[in-house]
Amino acid sequence: MGELYKIFSGQTPFRGDSENFINTTTAWIKTTDLANTLITSNEEDISNKAKEKLKIFPVGTVLIAMYGGFNQIGRTGLLTYPATINQAISALPPIAQVNSYFLITELNKRVKEWERFAASSRKDPNITKRDVGDFKLKYPTLEEQNKIGIFFKKIDNTIALHQEKITKLQALKKAALQSLLPEKGETEPKVRFTNFSDAWQQRKLEQLGNIYTGNTPSTMDKTNWIDNKMGYVWVTPTDINNLTISNSEKHLSSKGWSKARTVPVNSVLITCIASIGKNTMNTVPAAFNQQINAIVPEENNAYFILTIMEKETKRLVGLAGKTATSIINKREFKKFVLLVPNIDEQIKIKTFFQYFDNNIDLCKQKLGKLQTLKKAFLQKMFM
Repeated sequence: MGELYKIFSGQTPFRGDSENFINTTTAWIKTTDLANTLITSNEEDISNKAKEKLKIFPVGTVLIAMYGGFNQIGRTGLLTYPATINQAISALPPIAQVNSYFLITELNKRVKEWERFAASSRKDPNITKRDVGDFKLKYPTLEEQNKIGIFFKKIDNTIALHQEKITKLQALKKAALQSLLPEKGETEPKVRFTNFSDAWQQRKLEQLGNIYTGNTPSTMDKTNWIDNKMGYVWVTPTDINNLTISNSEKHLSSKGWSKARTVPVNSVLITCIASIGKNTMNTVPAAFNQQINAIVPEENNAYFILTIMEKETKRLVGLAGKTATSIINKREFKKFVLLVPNIDEQIKIKTFFQYFDNNIDLCKQKLGKLQTLKKAFLQKMFM
């Protein structure tokens, strides 16, 4: 790319001089602002004084992250407004021979190739401006580039719309959680459904259901496990990425299932070691490992417990922080206190939040399909 582009990098204005970051006028892009698509917003801006020492790049400039480990190296962004950059980014201003959207799409497809340029012997690998210059770029005629760029821009715009919808729904849900569930120090929520006025009562988790800690069948005994998804669901913290869970990365055989800690449908699973507070509700019978505690509710209120525990994540993390090993042990978990209303109000709250969660889940499914479709087109249309 060095034969085609003049490659630039930026710098960070001296943070010891507060005048560099007050009365800001100019966008300043960092690697954390790069999301492999159009840059439509950024975290920090700088003042006229700070920008005097920096180059301002025009709309259509492609940015590439050079630092930050393998999770950051090669991340890209395409400027939709003039901006300057920090020292961890390479900038490729637009040129006549290459469509910028074609370039960013090509770079996104080949992101893993940056790893061979990185200094893998270092703890925090990175690439350099020279590495960016040495990166080999193949491209068709400008006319074909333009068509490819327009095609993928339409897909990316649709993906962005779904992501924006998810973000808005999540923000609305967060606001609703603040209003419909009591805040710290309160005995009832700010907003209540019609015909409910009874005071909320303090309940320990052990009063809401039976509490269990998971265990792991021997990994040395291969007969406890199967390689396909036809076995019993086995849940670890890495599987807890959604509000409900019906499948997992690893599955147990009948033998493994008999040795595992299992819970019935509609139990609440919460991580108590590492990534503390992640939670889910199983929609199929499940087994789970020792990093997870389960609540098997005595009433039909699992979704309400799931909702209120989602709001209490910070308090759970704080509880773990009081121990030397950042673990919430079973005894402390059982004694964890919540404020809960009567079962009828719990059902009302559950139904309300299920509406949000179902819509968020539907948007995520559509988003996943679009991302899969884009990946398939990238494989077919790029070498």
